[in-house]
Amino acid sequence: MVDLKSLNDAQRAVVIETENCLAVSCPGSGKTTTLAKKIAYLLEQGKKVAAVTFTREAALELRARAAALAPACTYENLIVGTFHSICLSMIAPKRLGKKFSRRILEAMVSPFHEAPKIAYGGDLNAYILAAMRESGTSLSVKDATKLIEEYKGRQTAAADEAMQALVACYQKQLNQAGSIDFQDILLKTNAALKDGAMTPLPVDCLLIDEFQDTDATQYQWIRYHGNNQVKLTAVGDDDQSIYAFRRALGYDVMENFIRDFQAKKILLGQNYRCHSEILDRAGNLIANNTRRIAKALVAAKGPGGDVYFQRFDSVEEEAEEVVDAGRRALRDKASFTVIARTHRELLEIQRVCIVEDVPFKANKGDSIFDRFEVVTFGALTRFLLQPTAQDLDHIMNWAQMSIEDRAQVRRAFKRDKQGRLDVLAMAPEMTEGGKALWRTFVKRYLGWCEAVAAKSHFILMDGIREWLEASAPRNTSKEVIRIAHDIFSPNEHDLAAHLAYLQEKMSRFAKEKDDGRDAINLITAHAAKGLEYDRVWIIGLVEGGFPSEKSPIEEERRLMYVAMTRAKDVLNVSSTADKKTSPFVYEAALVDDVAKPKEGERGFW
Repeated sequence: MVDLKSLNDAQRAVVIETENCLAVSCPGSGKTTTLAKKIAYLLEQGKKVAAVTFTREAALELRARAAALAPACTYENLIVGTFHSICLSMIAPKRLGKKFSRRILEAMVSPFHEAPKIAYGGDLNAYILAAMRESGTSLSVKDATKLIEEYKGRQTAAADEAMQALVACYQKQLNQAGSIDFQDILLKTNAALKDGAMTPLPVDCLLIDEFQDTDATQYQWIRYHGNNQVKLTAVGDDDQSIYAFRRALGYDVMENFIRDFQAKKILLGQNYRCHSEILDRAGNLIANNTRRIAKALVAAKGPGGDVYFQRFDSVEEEAEEVVDAGRRALRDKASFTVIARTHRELLEIQRVCIVEDVPFKANKGDSIFDRFEVVTFGALTRFLLQPTAQDLDHIMNWAQMSIEDRAQVRRAFKRDKQGRLDVLAMAPEMTEGGKALWRTFVKRYLGWCEAVAAKSHFILMDGIREWLEASAPRNTSKEVIRIAHDIFSPNEHDLAAHLAYLQEKMSRFAKEKDDGRDAINLITAHAAKGLEYDRVWIIGLVEGGFPSEKSPIEEERRLMYVAMTRAKDVLNVSSTADKKTSPFVYEAALVDDVAKPKEGERGFW
């Protein structure tokens, strides 16, 4: 029997509810435990159960936790997966993986005999580029992709004839290739359900995790099941709806669900993560939103936490203090994370960690070592000690030399075993512009070589920084070049030893354990959702930073609420004196010495 005694009253009510139910799950309220126990409870009752999540990792965790509670003989009555994986299995049940229940899915009527080919990555980009060319659309691939996703996700008419032509050309190519994209998986499933070519999942109960993140297409899929007498349990928190840019419906879908299915609303308001000092201030903040389900937050741990707000004169000073706090947390074996609105604000923290040899973890693709500016600074510094064709090509790419001229330089470099750059690449095949770029670079290069020989590292690093700034391509940052300058400056080491030290550091940081206690975690507020740490520091609480001016204020407030409620014991929040302090600092009552903004103002000093 599933043990329900360990659950609180609200959690137990969700588990045993037999009708449609909306569980409003506040941060740290044990929603995954509640979902897992409800799945096991239903399986014990002989029910066939499907549970849908938004990520593969969440699906694997939920299935594992439910399986640990339910009798093994009931596993064949359970399906757990993402919207896309479950819908793909509905389209082609004969191609099921072991993680799905054949007993359930093979009973369905499917219009497809085999799984269609899914287009992604390079194939999709190629289709989009061709669609842009044929429709006469002048957009970046990124913007065109976003437009197509919005059109298909919302199932609305394109804005004008050109946009309609873009979408039509794109879809025509998919059809000709016999392919679908990820959005088509749900769209085609819904179309088949609507036409009667496919039946809904033959289950008794459907559970939906992170329900606030549901978009219109996903909700339509859920409705087909609810209208087929499948009992629905939706678990989510409108206050943690932070994906409006992905068309998540948030508060609206939760209200619609209550109305459409006469769902019973149960509040999971007991927070088992945060001390009351942290939770109360997060509650102060989110109460300023108007479109939300009213709820009372209760900290099960009671008082005992610490909340601090600090202003610093500069981002450099802020970063030094943050890293020092992280160092103390690592010494105390406490998990510590730094949260920022975007990963750009975390670059200065990374610089300090590298310079002061403090281990850190950044999400894949967010590392300072992945930035074009830093990669180029490193390539140029290495090239002065041990020239390679690869580093030279990278440097010339920064200098915006054409692909053809770079090929000439690369071939000449490989031919000349002595590496005499002053006489290289003057082949007549090079363009006049390429030759001019090369002569300018070689003049600088010879001066840098003299600085290396004289061990004049200060002059050398300043010279490299100046050249990179002067020749910087578009969309690169002088601020990141400054950070690269600080990282590659040798200080106490000679240049070769310092580069070896940095290489070892990059390798070691990449291998750091990701349990939050061996390294400082550096994440964005969006990436923080679903995580928790002993100590949290939120940086960059300045107007125009957090909240960002690029998204609605209530969405930004929810994002800040998510960031604040990651902290178990200690929450630090900081801003810098060069900009107005974020209004969120005032709304959360983090300080007493700040005047209330005037009506119509978003922030204050």
